Amino acid sequence: MTKIQEPERLIKQLSANTTELLASHWPQVVALCGTDEELKIGIAHTVTDDGMGELTTKSTISFGCRIKDVVEHTIDASQGEFEL
Repeated sequence: MTKIQEPERLIKQLSANTTELLASHWPQVVALCGTDEELKIGIAHTVTDDGMGELTTKSTISFGCRIKDVVEHTIDASQGEFEL
């Protein structure tokens, strides 16, 4: 890839791609995950240089819910032998 002469334009384009993806998929994200679970959203960008002075950006969104369950117990090790 050649050196990007105007990185500000590329940064603005990637930001616009991110905004567009989030705005268009937000109803699906909310419907899938609700508000109680942990939400993970990933945005990936691929920039391709055609060698003729044009850069192509491809942005991808992925999202999903993470549901966690925790069990916690305290064991007093001083009250006898602890066998595994």
